[in-house]
Amino acid sequence: MKSNNTRFSFLLALLALAGASGWSLARLWPTWNSTEMAIPVLTPVVMSVLACFLLAWTLMVRANHAKTSHHHRLDPIVAARSAALALAASRVGSVAAGFYGGVLLVNALMLDTQASGRCIAVTSLTVLASLIVVGLGLWLEHICRLPNDLDI
Repeated sequence: MKSNNTRFSFLLALLALAGASGWSLARLWPTWNSTEMAIPVLTPVVMSVLACFLLAWTLMVRANHAKTSHHHRLDPIVAARSAALALAASRVGSVAAGFYGGVLLVNALMLDTQASGRCIAVTSLTVLASLIVVGLGLWLEHICRLPNDLDI
């Protein structure tokens, strides 16, 4: 079965749709709840931990994929699961970056409270960590490509 590379246009479409959702929710939240939308401080921490684990997994797969000895090579099932992880990581990272990017834009336009400044810091760190997850997912996908897929 031939698998296709992840297209950047697809990731950008996910980012744009999630950004519109984040923008809309952040604009409507004060109307519904009479308070600003609170963003937990643990959000960028979770995305950063996810990026660290994904980096460790990618480096492990890259090291095992390059080995020539059959005894120490990566199991094909693990390689397939790594490819699925790569696809999921690039898509989840794109959606998270878009959503929190939309929230970031709303709060950047409403710099009237101290909570907006805190929310800008938290959401910008979340967007950065999410974009790192996207990059690592694309790198892991590139590593997991089969040699005959590159020729077609």
